[in-house]
Amino acid sequence: TSCLSGEGIDNLIQEITKTVERLPHVNDTVPKSWSTVKQTLESITKNYMDYDRYLELCENTKIVDKISQETLIDFLNDLGVVLKFTDKRYAELSRAYILNPEWVTQGVYKILNNRDLIQAGGIIDWDRLDNILQPPEYANDKHRRFIIEMMEKFELCYSFGDNGATKILVPDLLRKDEPYTGEWENPLEFEYK
Repeated sequence: TSCLSGEGIDNLIQEITKTVERLPHVNDTVPKSWSTVKQTLESITKNYMDYDRYLELCENTKIVDKISQETLIDFLNDLGVVLKFTDKRYAELSRAYILNPEWVTQGVYKILNNRDLIQAGGIIDWDRLDNILQPPEYANDKHRRFIIEMMEKFELCYSFGDNGATKILVPDLLRKDEPYTGEWENPLEFEYK
């Protein structure tokens, strides 16, 4: 196949079509109400949807049983309409769905590329996070917590501190230079083999 000359493109399209047709569930029928929920979600311009708002949308389209609601959100996640995370360790992640994945990616990069955070050696107070993740994209503490939980899930940052998480550590932004630890005379030495 050549993108330059176009040679083999028709064969590639045919092979992709055949492969997609053989995928499981491609030709499965779904209830009309599911299609209505999908179309509604695709038309929403917000970046993020609370779980309760999703349940309300389901109930408005007569999808009332919990199994159908969970099956539908899994189906929509598989289609890429929403991103769903079910890790119960992260309260905000498991109670929300992402409608715009770029919103999360941009939030993560705002943190990773923040000059003040880099100069601080990768440690920031939770209260100062609103200087990085600013409205209107990240309108409230709930949005900021969502981004941080996403970063924690993928081990891009860690929360720590007294009385709950009061600081955030971004390991990639830790200083690379070795800290000065003073003069050492006759230090204890270890050699590992």
